[in-house]
Amino acid sequence: MDDEIINPLFMMYSTECDQYSAQIWFGTFFPFVPKLSTKTRISYKPINDRPYTRSVTTKFTEKASDWQFVLPAAKQAWYQRKVVGGLQPGIEYIFTLQALIKNKWQSLSQCYATTLPEKLPATGDDSFTVSLSSCFYEDNDEGRVSKTFKKLYSNKENKPNLKFIVGDIVYADIGIPALTRLSTKEIRGWFLNAYATNFKALRGMLRRGSNFIITDDHEFYNDYPFKPSKLPTLIALATIDGYRSTWTKVAKNCASNALNTFATRFINIGKDLSFCIADLRYLRTKDKLLPERYFNNILVWAKKLKCPGVLVVPQLVMRGKGDGYDHNLADYKTQYSSLIKARILVISAPHQFMQLMPSEYKPLQAS
Repeated sequence: MDDEIINPLFMMYSTECDQYSAQIWFGTFFPFVPKLSTKTRISYKPINDRPYTRSVTTKFTEKASDWQFVLPAAKQAWYQRKVVGGLQPGIEYIFTLQALIKNKWQSLSQCYATTLPEKLPATGDDSFTVSLSSCFYEDNDEGRVSKTFKKLYSNKENKPNLKFIVGDIVYADIGIPALTRLSTKEIRGWFLNAYATNFKALRGMLRRGSNFIITDDHEFYNDYPFKPSKLPTLIALATIDGYRSTWTKVAKNCASNALNTFATRFINIGKDLSFCIADLRYLRTKDKLLPERYFNNILVWAKKLKCPGVLVVPQLVMRGKGDGYDHNLADYKTQYSSLIKARILVISAPHQFMQLMPSEYKPLQAS
């Protein structure tokens, strides 16, 4: 995989995939970059040993109004998502976004994604590998995470088939000037800069393989949705309700439109393995981890499993209540009790159950 087509103003990555399709995200976090008013398309082809494999193209946008905004209220930071279908299971593809400029198609950016296999590999075949990441803090990373994932994906034996990023990909509440209340305009700029900085630092990771991303508290602020502790940098968020509300709206726009977060997703590898990915932060309230209609999806999934199941969440399940400054899943007594019962139900069944979650809240820095 060569980085021959990378434009620092744009980001392109696969936000999710299944056996026959991949969803591609393309856009910018820089407010000064005007929307592309020309036609754009995605060209894609499998990566294999045949260098002359023909590319297939599919329409992406036709005009400037086709683009959406990461921050709709301010009409800032445009993007678009496109599901590319007609793919084959278990194949790695390269996707190139092209724009029609002066009657010629010019390539702007690239990313890679591998569709899911129809079943798990047989004994002796290549392994099925899952990557789990959380808590990235850009300061002092110096590109190590991107370099590590680039090297990982160049190794056929170790490259992940599935990639889960389970929160704190952006520490939006770190570095706010102490004892400061930002204006709405400044809040928007703060978030766009945080996303631009972190996506640039994680480019080598995000543009390789599909990314199923869920949030945790730092995409919003520490211990969201509860009031944060009264640290000097968070004092305005802790004490001014209207300010915290504006901050949260911007944070939710970014999480929904840039990270493609969701309440629950289910992935099946044939009849061999099933994943439930649950964002237990984005829609969290002071009373519920998820609205009941979404939370029940998890319980139904666990009850109906007929193969090994993997629950992917942003916090540790088997951990007690929080310390008052950082609430854990166990602080939500009713839903937590249901989650534990579901876990016991699955463990007692004649198949296995796993949980994928961060082990501790430590910034991810690869060595």
